[in-house]
Amino acid sequence: MKWWICLGAAVLMLAAAGCESGKEASSEEAVNRPSASQLQPSQEPASPAKTPETGHADVPQGGSGETTVRNVEPERKRPSVAMTFEGDARLKAPATTLVPPTPQSFRIAFGQPMDRESVALAIVQANASMRGQEQVDGAGKFVFDWQSDTELRVQLQLTADDFVEDMNRIYAVNVSGAKTKQGETMPDDSGYRLVVTAPDQLWRVSADGSKTERLAAFGVPYGIHLLDEGARFVLLTRPTQYCECDARSVPLYSVYDAAARSVIDYPVPLFTRYVGTGDIAVDRRGFLFADTGAPNVPAGKDVTHIRLDGYVQGAEFTKDRSAIIAAVGKDARQTADLDLVWIDLASGAQRRWDKALIGSMEGDMVSDGVMPVAFYDDGKRVYTRMFDANHQEIRYSYDRAEDRIGTWNAPQEAAIWSGFVASEDGTYRMYANGGLYKGDEKRAGVPDGMSGYPVQWLGTTHSFAYKAYEQAESSDVQHLYVYDADSGRTRTILSGVSPYSELIGASADGKWLYMQTRHDLKPD
Repeated sequence: MKWWICLGAAVLMLAAAGCESGKEASSEEAVNRPSASQLQPSQEPASPAKTPETGHADVPQGGSGETTVRNVEPERKRPSVAMTFEGDARLKAPATTLVPPTPQSFRIAFGQPMDRESVALAIVQANASMRGQEQVDGAGKFVFDWQSDTELRVQLQLTADDFVEDMNRIYAVNVSGAKTKQGETMPDDSGYRLVVTAPDQLWRVSADGSKTERLAAFGVPYGIHLLDEGARFVLLTRPTQYCECDARSVPLYSVYDAAARSVIDYPVPLFTRYVGTGDIAVDRRGFLFADTGAPNVPAGKDVTHIRLDGYVQGAEFTKDRSAIIAAVGKDARQTADLDLVWIDLASGAQRRWDKALIGSMEGDMVSDGVMPVAFYDDGKRVYTRMFDANHQEIRYSYDRAEDRIGTWNAPQEAAIWSGFVASEDGTYRMYANGGLYKGDEKRAGVPDGMSGYPVQWLGTTHSFAYKAYEQAESSDVQHLYVYDADSGRTRTILSGVSPYSELIGASADGKWLYMQTRHDLKPD
C-alpha cells in the first residue's frame, strides 16, 4: 500500500510538532562522521552478578550480611534500520554521493514496527535546511511506499530543475528522530546525502577542432579516467563521502567498455597506481587490485596474478604494458629506503634492487600519511622520486637499455616539483613548474592561464594540446589550444569550452583529443 505525503500535510505536521529544523552538517562533518563500526563501545560499570536461584542482583548492605532484591528491567533493543540505495546497492549508508537530476529510490528496513507519519516527518525535517532548498517544495519531492510497518520504499522525485550548476542542491534521506510504534526514537544515524549534478560525458575532439563526437552517455555523475589511448576502456569512480574539499575517501569503482557500451561494477578498489599487499591482480585493460579472493569480482579475460614479497607503496604499468614497476617495503610502516621491483608480465620474472630508492616518501598535505610512489615512463627511462630530510627531491631513473638505476637533475625552475610529460621522441619536455624545455634549453614558459595538467602531446608530433582561460587574470572563458613547440605558435581549435570540462587524453596517432564535460562540445 502506498502512503503519500504532500507539502500541505508536511507543513501541518511540522507546525503541530513545533520543531526547529536541524542545521545542515558541513561538508567536513559529512565526510568525517564515523560509521557505526568505527565507534568505540562506551565504558560502563560492570553489572552486579545474578544469582542462579532468583535471576536478581545481590546488592550487599553495609555490615548486615543481608541482601536486598532489586528487579532488573530487561534490556531494550536499540531501534535499528538498514538502508539500500537502488541506484547502486554497493553504496552503504552513511554516505554522501553525487546523483543526476532524475528520480532516485531507496529501500528502508526497520527492526521494529514504525509510526509511519513520524518517519515521513523525520525525512522532511532532515531536508528543511539542506543547501539549495530555500525556494523548493522539498517535502513534495518524496513519495513513501509502505510495504509493511517495517518495510518502506522512498522515491526522491528529482527533475532537471534540481540541477543548479553553480550551487549543487542537496537532499537527504535520513530517519533520525522517527518513532517506533512503541514510542522509541530512532538514533541519530546518518542515512544518505545526495548532491545533485549533471553527469559528465566522454567526448573526443579532432586535433584540428573540426569534429566533435560524444563517446558515452552516462546516467550517473562519474569521475572519468582513460585506461588506454584509444578510450576503449574507462575507469569510473563514484564518491561515497563527497565533499567540496580536499578530503579523500574510497569511492566506488566501475569499468566502462566503449565497444560493448556497458558499465561493469567492481566490489573492490581499482588502481592505476596500486598501494597495498603484495598479492596483486593485474588486469591488462589498465588497472590493478588487491588479489584477496573477494567474492563477486568480475572475471577478466586477461588478468595476471603476481605476488611480491612485502608491502607495495606504489606500482604501475610501464608505458608498453609489458611490465609492472613497483616500490616495495617490508610492511606498510616502511615509508623510506624502498626496494625497486620490475615484474615482467609475460614470463612472471621479477628483478629486485634492494633499497634502490633511498629517501622518504612524499608527505600527504591533506592527511598525516604519505603519497604513493609515482612513476613516469617515457619509453626509454622510468622516473620516480623520494625526498631527503629537508623535503628536497631525490630523483631516480631506470634506464632500460643500460639496465641501470641512477639519479638525474631537473631545471632549477622545476626543482620543487620535477613532474614533466615528454614528446614521443623525447625531444621536448613540458615541466608543470618550469615550462617547455628542449634538452637543457628553455623554449617557453607554462602557457598563460592554463587550466589543468598535464598537457597532451599529439602522437609523434612536437605539438601539444591544453585548455586555458582566454585572459589569465580576468576571464571565465576557456578555449582549447594546440601549441607547436618547433615554431612556437599557438592556435585555437575549440572556443568557449566549459570551465567544468577537463582535457583527459589523446589518441596514440595524435588525431583525437579526449575530454570530459557536462556540456555539449560543438566545432567553431
